Amino acid sequence: MHTETNTTIPGALSVSLGLDNEQAFPAFQIIDRQIVFREDIEWGTYVNVMSAIRSFKRDSSMFLSQGISFGTAKFGSERVNSCMAQLEFDLNDVKKAIEISTIPPSIMHDNLGQAHYLVLSRSGLKQRDMDQWAKKASDQNLDAATLKASISAGEVISPQQARANNHGILSLHGISMSIEVWLRRAGGLDALRTKDQAERKMLAEQIKMAVDIYKALTALPPNANRKILKLKKSALGKASRERHSSPNENIGVSSTH
Repeated sequence: MHTETNTTIPGALSVSLGLDNEQAFPAFQIIDRQIVFREDIEWGTYVNVMSAIRSFKRDSSMFLSQGISFGTAKFGSERVNSCMAQLEFDLNDVKKAIEISTIPPSIMHDNLGQAHYLVLSRSGLKQRDMDQWAKKASDQNLDAATLKASISAGEVISPQQARANNHGILSLHGISMSIEVWLRRAGGLDALRTKDQAERKMLAEQIKMAVDIYKALTALPPNANRKILKLKKSALGKASRERHSSPNENIGVSSTH
């Protein structure tokens, strides 16, 4: 026996597609994986429907994330997980949805999509910093790739610079930020101290170049050691002369008559 699955768009979405109210017949229905449009659909509504279809594809993981969050709050995680398993959602899509769910709604902007939120969720930034970068991306219309490159650089860069950086060298600020994120994920310095000797040695070898750069930048100028040595000798010589020229107050002198 053939059973049709009839899914109509929600009332709220119906309104956004130009319909009068939640009771209005939707602009389209999805029946057995086919989209059926109303025969009397107007051009403007049709364009809005096509735009919605495009956004479903582009931001599918974001919509899935919102669906999981809503379902978990209303029906519980056990029922939602069972539903996800029965519908056989793609594991990669579910992983992306879970990552996006870590982004607070207060950080989201209307002109940002799931690619932006995936960049933010994977950045390791604190919520305050994510909020600032989301606002920058929204205000300056940064695409996801430029947002990612800008976060690495520590400042907003152009799309051209972002593409160049994909084949170039990160800025020192970006490297520093990456190390900070890595250290936080590793549990901080105290966690590193608890690792076994072999792993600590391996990590030390990987950051040796950074340590060498730090030493080179903070080292004294090449002739500084000579100047310091000369000043030390001068100070010692002066102290010695003062000591020998002062009267021997602590030495008693006796004479025999």
